[in-house]
Amino acid sequence: MKTTVLILVAMATSAIGCSGGPRTEESSVSEGALFTTAHWQKIYECNDGSVVDVNTNERRELQFAVRSTQAIDTLQDSVECGYYPNRCPTNAKGEFVFQGRVERGVFSPSDFSKFIGYAPGRGRETPLPFGGLVDRGSDNTIKFEIGEYGNWIFRGCKAVGQ
Repeated sequence: MKTTVLILVAMATSAIGCSGGPRTEESSVSEGALFTTAHWQKIYECNDGSVVDVNTNERRELQFAVRSTQAIDTLQDSVECGYYPNRCPTNAKGEFVFQGRVERGVFSPSDFSKFIGYAPGRGRETPLPFGGLVDRGSDNTIKFEIGEYGNWIFRGCKAVGQ
C-alpha cells in the first residue's frame, strides 16, 4: 500500500511540474522590448554621452544607446535604415538603442570587445536584415556599423566602474 501511494505521489508531482509546457525564448520577450527583465549597467561612456550597457540579469545581453543627434541622423539616413525605417527608431528619450548578445558574459568593461545586434522590438531571434555591429577600438573609440554604409565612430569612450 505504501509503495502504491508513493508511486502515485511521484506521478502527480511529475505531472504538475510538466504541466506548464516548455518555456520558449519568446515567452520572456515582450513586444517593443528586446530584454524584458533587464537592469542596465553602464560599462562605457563616450564624449557625446552615448553608452554601452550590460544587462546585470543576463550578462550576455548588451545595448548601445546612441545619444548624439548627429550620429543618429547619419545612421538613420543610411541606405539600410532607409529600407527599414521601423527598425531604426529612437525611443522616448530620443536615443537610438541597439541591443544584442555576446557568447560570454560581460562582468567588467574589459570583457567587452564587440557585439552583433538585433532588430529593435522583434526579439533576439531576429538579426537586423542588414547586420549591425558595435566594436570597441583600442584607441578609446567605439565603432557602430549598420550594414555596409551606415557607420559612426564614437570618440573619447572610457570604461566606467573599473
